[in-house]
Amino acid sequence: MSDRTIARLPRLLRRSGEEVLTKITGLNARSVAGAVDILSNAERVFVLGAGRSRLVVEAFGMRLSQLGIACHVVGASTTPAIGENDVLVCCSRSGNTATVVLLAETAVRNGAAVVTVTDTNSSRLGELADHLVPIEPHTGSDLDEESLFSNSTFEETGFVLFDCVANALAEELGIDSDYAARRHANLE
Repeated sequence: MSDRTIARLPRLLRRSGEEVLTKITGLNARSVAGAVDILSNAERVFVLGAGRSRLVVEAFGMRLSQLGIACHVVGASTTPAIGENDVLVCCSRSGNTATVVLLAETAVRNGAAVVTVTDTNSSRLGELADHLVPIEPHTGSDLDEESLFSNSTFEETGFVLFDCVANALAEELGIDSDYAARRHANLE
């Protein structure tokens, strides 16, 4: 690794953390609480995203499973049909990812509620959502050497947001960390 890159890393790490902190502390607590309320009453939760957003929402699905909440990743071979009393959680920066929108439309037609995390409120997913948790769009330049690539800020913020939602859900449902630890995957 070059000396220039090594010298740049501490600034990049600090700035990246600051960007995510700014986004996460800028979230509306009532909006996040609304998502927790919907999820706490769900019969089952389905998670959906594409690309890096899919990785973020899959991590959330794993956390929900550890809390004892029936959760399925859309597209997995064992995912059942979605229906009434179910919730589909969509994560999409643009809110217009074609496959995510198409599958969210299917969930709505089948009576499921849709919770969407996006940075584009006026998107198709925003229109479909029963509940929207907006993350403020990235305003920095992709070429700014001191910040994350623009899409990374959304995904990193989403990861922290979903962990906060899981923690709030655990508290709301009376689930302690010992219970969650016992449900942690043991086939890894």
